[in-house]
Amino acid sequence: MMIDYVLAVDIRSDAVSVSVVNKDGEWYFRRKKHYSERTGLQVLACIRDQIAIVNEQARDAGIAIRYAGVSVPGIYNDVTGEIWAPNIPGWRKFPIREKLIELFPPKTSIHIMADRCCCILGETWQGNAKGIKNMIYLHIGAGIYAGLLVDGQILRGNDHIAGAAGWTALSPSFHPEYRTIGFLEYHASGNGLVKITKDLINNAPGYEGVLLSKGEQLNMQDIFNAYKERDTIAISIISQAIQFWGMAIANMISLLNPEKVIIGGSLFGPATQFISRIREEMAKWSQPYCLKSVSLEPTTLGGSGSLIGAARLAFIESLDV
Repeated sequence: MMIDYVLAVDIRSDAVSVSVVNKDGEWYFRRKKHYSERTGLQVLACIRDQIAIVNEQARDAGIAIRYAGVSVPGIYNDVTGEIWAPNIPGWRKFPIREKLIELFPPKTSIHIMADRCCCILGETWQGNAKGIKNMIYLHIGAGIYAGLLVDGQILRGNDHIAGAAGWTALSPSFHPEYRTIGFLEYHASGNGLVKITKDLINNAPGYEGVLLSKGEQLNMQDIFNAYKERDTIAISIISQAIQFWGMAIANMISLLNPEKVIIGGSLFGPATQFISRIREEMAKWSQPYCLKSVSLEPTTLGGSGSLIGAARLAFIESLDV
């Protein structure tokens, strides 16, 4: 069945985005809402309200919505319809498919996919990976995860967890916190870098740099700004992150032999300026023949990759009817 419009929904741990999207990838009535409360049922209420607003706008414009694609955070099991998204309280083994069906108008065909997989669909449809059959989408933001495309198929894994890149181990030294977030996420995600920076400041009594005044309000933008000012702690933190990002990508390249690695997430962004240094680090560690055929690029979709991918999912599913 050929359709002209779908509804795309991108659920994240702090906000939801909703838009009507046409078959050319153009947006209509796009809106984003941050949650005022982050418990599971209150998040659902916010999602419901945004879907209702966009659906009403579509109806007023004479657009009929029959298919919807939904990108969800964490681990989504499309057999059970359950989600594990611990950053939203109450969303552990949460019956997300059952709950989402209640939020849409009757007879809407709803299709759900994990955000890392939606990012793959977004990049291959409207982004930097059109026509690509083997690629990695690496998201580096508050957390770290990867979408994996191998021979044109999205890898999900036995438990639908393939792509848990935050657990990439790059040192034999073990820290108990690695059990819950993994080595790479602890050392090189946005949340991890902020925590490590605070620890360094607190354990450097002679430090008088620009980050000292930030206190508990310190965030990643502060660290990037301090790096520009040649702050010693910011330089140390970001240099180590570049090393870990490059090493992790090298491991993925050697394992999967992709044609492209695309980096996105809230840090890229500001960290796009370090792509050439990440490439240099990646080149030290990659299998040499794999290295010859791969490119490393930032996303061109900004923070919209998973929303675009959700729309693509709905269009794909409409063709299977």
